[in-house]
Amino acid sequence: MTQSSSSKARIVRPDNVPRIPWINGAGYTRQIGSRRNPALGDGFMWRLSLADLNEDSAFSCLPGIDRIFTLASTGNVELSINGQAHRLGLGKTAEFPGEADVHLRMADQSPQLGLNLMTNRNAAMGSVSTKRLDGPVLLDPRSGVVAVTVLDGTASLSSRRRLDPLATLILDTGAEELFARNCLLAIVTVRSATKGISGQHDRAISVRLRHAAGVN
Repeated sequence: MTQSSSSKARIVRPDNVPRIPWINGAGYTRQIGSRRNPALGDGFMWRLSLADLNEDSAFSCLPGIDRIFTLASTGNVELSINGQAHRLGLGKTAEFPGEADVHLRMADQSPQLGLNLMTNRNAAMGSVSTKRLDGPVLLDPRSGVVAVTVLDGTASLSSRRRLDPLATLILDTGAEELFARNCLLAIVTVRSATKGISGQHDRAISVRLRHAAGVN
């Protein structure tokens, strides 16, 4: 694999990010990364955050926002989305519009963590692919990759910078080669809604992961 690197790519560790309250005041989250579009005024194009899940609670209502929730801890939670129950374990995801009626139930009654990707419906379309990989992985922003979070295991960059569990690499414009060590990764992809991604997402994932063996 050809190694390439962007010096502006950064590693975000949750312990270094302040907690902020949810919009509805029912919990706390840490903003890991975001990107704004001038056409949206003060609104974001996409935002990635890590939420503390400590008790049963309702999710905030976010009109015009599409959400992808990924359980980022070893345990189980149950999401009720418009009355339909979804039980999630580590690395499992649920997608829903921000207007949905979503309630969290702590199945294990132990604190958990939720990785949340939010995209502005008028500006972007997002996806999260979770893969357990061992070996080199090329992360290319040209395929729409904006970030990758380590859910389990460890990884490192060609520059020898290390990503421990829950660390997130926020990409800039250049590709990055990540060396995974039996690592469960949440790979975050965002594309402009004006371009659309119908029929392109599976191809983008295969290109990004073609040099690494992994299972869902």
